[in-house]
Order: sequence, then C-alpha cells, then structure tokens
Amino acid sequence: MIGKENSGPAERVTRMESCLDASYAAVRDLSEALDRYEEIIDRYEELAAYYGSPEWRADFEADEAGAFGDLKRGVLSEDAVYDLITEHSELMERLIRAAEYGKSADARSAAAAGDASGHGADEEGQLYE
Repeated sequence: MIGKENSGPAERVTRMESCLDASYAAVRDLSEALDRYEEIIDRYEELAAYYGSPEWRADFEADEAGAFGDLKRGVLSEDAVYDLITEHSELMERLIRAAEYGKSADARSAAAAGDASGHGADEEGQLYE
C-alpha cells in the first residue's frame, strides 16, 4: 500500500513523510537498544551460566537458610532468571524473523528503485547496475 486509493500527490507525499519519520525513529531506537544489548551481553551470558550451576544451587540453599538477610537476591528466585532466559530466547527468534523480513523488504525496495534508476536487486537481494 503506497497511499490511499483516492489521495492526491500532496496527501501521498505527506503520508510517506510520516512513514519516513516513524520508520527512522523506530530504526534509530532499535539501533540504540542493540548498542545497549551489545554492551551487556557478556553479563547476560555470565548470568545464564550461573543459573542452575552448582554455585547457584549453593547460593540458593544459603539464602533458604537466611544467610543473606536484606540483600537483594532476585537472582536466586527460581523464576526471575528463567523468565529472562525465556524472554531472551523469544527475542532472538523475533530478531531473526525481523532480519529475514528486513532483508526481503530491502531487496524489494532496491528492485523497485532499480526500475526508476537503472539499478536494482535480484530476488536474492544482490544489487546490480
């Protein structure tokens, strides 16, 4: 859908400008989120390795015995880390699907642009002149 069926050029350009603004903001936000994720991935992997390890089990048992008092210890709950790992896995699947869709959308856009410019992309997304 490029624009509404009965819209004129000004309405179409206005709508496409809105699409550009919204798309740019979403891409920028995703890029910033990925930057933050890349900064902490080592910490996430450390946490995932800790969860269920002999060290985690010993810490869990110490907590059950009251060894940590008022110390923040959500990491020892049986749900918090598990839920994070599950959410992380689901997010990775979404990112893979988004990347596959984005690649095909980029190829379609390049092919469409090629119709007007003489440049384009084949069905696999390879650019040509």
